[in-house]
Amino acid sequence: QMMVNEMNKNEGKELKFPNFDINNPSTYPTTETDWQDELLNNHALVYNHKVSLSGGTDRGIYYASFGYLNQNGVVASENSYYKRYNARFNNTYTVMEDKNRFWLPKVTFGSNISYSHTESMGIGNNSDVSGVLTSMALTPPNEPIYQTDPEQLKIYDQLYAGYVKDADGRAYNIINYMREMGNPLAVRDVSNNTLNTANNFNANLNL
Repeated sequence: QMMVNEMNKNEGKELKFPNFDINNPSTYPTTETDWQDELLNNHALVYNHKVSLSGGTDRGIYYASFGYLNQNGVVASENSYYKRYNARFNNTYTVMEDKNRFWLPKVTFGSNISYSHTESMGIGNNSDVSGVLTSMALTPPNEPIYQTDPEQLKIYDQLYAGYVKDADGRAYNIINYMREMGNPLAVRDVSNNTLNTANNFNANLNL
């Protein structure tokens, strides 16, 4: 607040915080917000499962495997993750074999087939100034997450149409003196979280 007042004073503007007194402890906010704790997932789990089977006879061998991977995002795990489903099958069989024949004594057939399906969703963080991680790192800890002052909420209704609320309808605190940077949780909630999917199929046959 002191720095904002000094900036406004140097620019000949009205003080943003006229009641701020550097020597009065009561003028300092008592809020202690751990933005990293609020935003980051400290228990980002990774699930990785794989099942395989193989076998064969004197005529051929085969191998098949199936896998599943689910990785939670470190930032806003409910909005960021990576999943992959995959399957693979390969085999080699002897179609014909005649050791007494000098030409084409053995004919084998083989295949190698694989398929994968992936899903990924991430938090948009393209801006160096207003991105989720930048806001998390630079927002002061003395700023509260939510705005609960009825008078301030009236100002929000008048000046900030469509201000961001959480799933329970609580208004996120607008940190307007930080200019482009916003409340990290509000930035997270309005980020462009795009679901990306991909399917890959490969097959090789040989004779």
